[in-house]
Amino acid sequence: MEIPTPWGIQIGDYLSGNAEIPAILPTAKTGFCLHYDAADEDRAIHFSESAALNLMAELPANSLHVHLIDYNMRVRIRFPHLSELFASGLCRHAGNSAEAESLFNDIEQLVQQRHRNLLGIHTPDLIAYNRQSDDPQPYHLLLINADDYPDERTSWKRLQNLYQAAAEAGVYLIAYTTDNTESRCDARDWLRTTLPALYLQQGNWRIPPATWPLAELGDHLRFEAINPNKAQIVANILAAQEKSRATDTLQDYLDVRIGTLEDGRTPFHFRLGYREGNHHAILIGANGSGKSALLNNLILRIGEKYSIKETRLYLMDYKQGVEYQAFANHPSVERIYLDNSDIAAGENLLAEFAATCQQRGELFRQHGTKDIDAYNRRFPNTPLPRLILIIEEFQVMLADIIRGQRVNNLLSTIVRQGRAFGIHLILATQNLSNISLAPDIRAEIGLRMSFKLNDTSTTLQIFEMDNTQAASSLPRYHLLYNDNFGHRSANHVVRTDPPEDIAASIARLRAARSPGECLTPQIATSPPESATPPPASPPPISTNPTLGGISDTPIDHSEEERLCEQVKQAKQPGDHT
Repeated sequence: MEIPTPWGIQIGDYLSGNAEIPAILPTAKTGFCLHYDAADEDRAIHFSESAALNLMAELPANSLHVHLIDYNMRVRIRFPHLSELFASGLCRHAGNSAEAESLFNDIEQLVQQRHRNLLGIHTPDLIAYNRQSDDPQPYHLLLINADDYPDERTSWKRLQNLYQAAAEAGVYLIAYTTDNTESRCDARDWLRTTLPALYLQQGNWRIPPATWPLAELGDHLRFEAINPNKAQIVANILAAQEKSRATDTLQDYLDVRIGTLEDGRTPFHFRLGYREGNHHAILIGANGSGKSALLNNLILRIGEKYSIKETRLYLMDYKQGVEYQAFANHPSVERIYLDNSDIAAGENLLAEFAATCQQRGELFRQHGTKDIDAYNRRFPNTPLPRLILIIEEFQVMLADIIRGQRVNNLLSTIVRQGRAFGIHLILATQNLSNISLAPDIRAEIGLRMSFKLNDTSTTLQIFEMDNTQAASSLPRYHLLYNDNFGHRSANHVVRTDPPEDIAASIARLRAARSPGECLTPQIATSPPESATPPPASPPPISTNPTLGGISDTPIDHSEEERLCEQVKQAKQPGDHT
């Protein structure tokens, strides 16, 4: 069965008696521009939204992304159905000149990359490429209020270059305009006059033959604009996306709710995994912003959703040494560090985690498995748990230059190798100013979150240059969640959930589990400062597959004593029998 492709955009039907002729504009022409009278604005907006949603409905789940450029502040009222797709990532909105310019830059770069890397003699356009590829790429539709955009920041030449290459790269345009003479500029006029035109004037539709050849039969046919059940289409799109997520071979191994979108209704989740493409996270927030409440809720909800065979937590608090005392009875917490002056303890744990990467790597090689997921599929009765280390105020570990270099080396090892070996970091701090966190570490952490910040210098440490939303417009307890390395297009504003009752939640957790399914957290300390610090790169350690109780073959009992001694010397965090 051939996969549907966006070969045309339906704008309505021509009717003659009982006969209907669909009016479909080929996407090879890139799109169209709807010119309307101000009195017909509501109908024009309804039509534009309908055309976009109808095209989405014709394609497989996640195949079309809509980008809405409209500066009207009442965008959720103007586009009530498209706005329901904001949270899903299928619709993005640019509501001012800076956001529109950023969006245009993204699309321009996308078109260039597709022409450079995907298209050629045998795949002249994205439709042809997707028919042949095992990794089809999504199509993109720009829905543009041409009374707002483009402006003088975008030259007509750039727009022309994009227009000429867009359709082949799977990018299409629907513009709508009142042709307001007060909003004229060269680029805007070029867009209005270049795209194939539709007209809605004095309540009547007019489609020129140059736009759709059969329109010249208009004297014999009656045109009826597209008017689908948009609410049902949105429901179907979201259901299809959820089904796609459930059946996707790329799954997230951590998926817990942290709040809602700004509407207060749409749930929003913190996710790490292969589907999201993120395996570590960084969080910034000043005192009183909601950072600790978010982390506490995250710790509780991980315990509610995942067993100790799946996930184990390590908590390190360099804030005041008291934040994580409340989790001393949490059944999914392996170890807690409470002494905020004990920097060596944290460094030792990072060295232990780095050594675990090495040990698990050797284990996987011995059994011919490439990563933790492949290993656990092969040995489902003795799986390795994922280990998640949450460090509050991690910048303390980097304050000393010499120790900071060692810590950076250990963090670098973990963020590069942790994905394959099931070891993940969530780093939290009040700010990153004057902190020597190595650039290669930041480059590996795609999930970046921030509460309201008081200056842009800290914002620019984790977000792109033009992405200053965290320092300018976030209300209290609202989180800027960005899952694409700080790129502005990946911003989500989340209203975080209020703090849960920690003691009551932990009591429920322990009551719901058998004793064998509960850990007793260790309160960890470090050896004296005079002890030799761990090396920046962990030394070779024993990698016998029986370490940590994860053998898949019978143990040679003549070796038991030697193996037990190895376990004591090289036991990896989280791998307990």
